[in-house]
Amino acid sequence: MRIWFFCMIGILGLMGCKEEVVEDLPQDNDVCGAVALQDLVGTPIAEASFDESARILSPNSVVTLDHRPDRLNVTHDEDGIITRIYCG
Repeated sequence: MRIWFFCMIGILGLMGCKEEVVEDLPQDNDVCGAVALQDLVGTPIAEASFDESARILSPNSVVTLDHRPDRLNVTHDEDGIITRIYCG
């Protein structure tokens, strides 16, 4: 029983280590309006304003894996610089 428990803990721990690979959608699938905001990539997140429905993702953010084409996602790095703007 103990071995099973520790194996499950290890497996669950490894699940959080996977790297998420997200492919950019073609521009004709730009439901959320991300294409028009690409000029903000490289600017500080504090200087940008987004609709309240936008999902701002900091490094190591915990996010749901549901795909919503109408949702705007904005990622930034540790320094607060926007690194990616995409729908999903």
